[in-house]
Amino acid sequence: MLRWKTVSLNATYSIDRYRAVSRKHEYRIFHDPEERHRLPWILVIREGREGGVPAHVHHGAYLTEESAKRAAERWEGGPPPQG
Repeated sequence: MLRWKTVSLNATYSIDRYRAVSRKHEYRIFHDPEERHRLPWILVIREGREGGVPAHVHHGAYLTEESAKRAAERWEGGPPPQG
């Protein structure tokens, strides 16, 4: 289970609101209030690379903060199956 750190409760996109780091990935959740009628929570996942720049592996929009966090938990075991 990921341990989420609150970076700033008042942060709006492009400053992250929540962050979690695991052995494999860095997870960041942003809030875009301009998208409040659509999908205002943005999850960005980056994969650490030894001696290099982190690789961007996922960028997704979600209806709630909790759904973005659940999506991050699913990614922790590897990318979700396509289908």
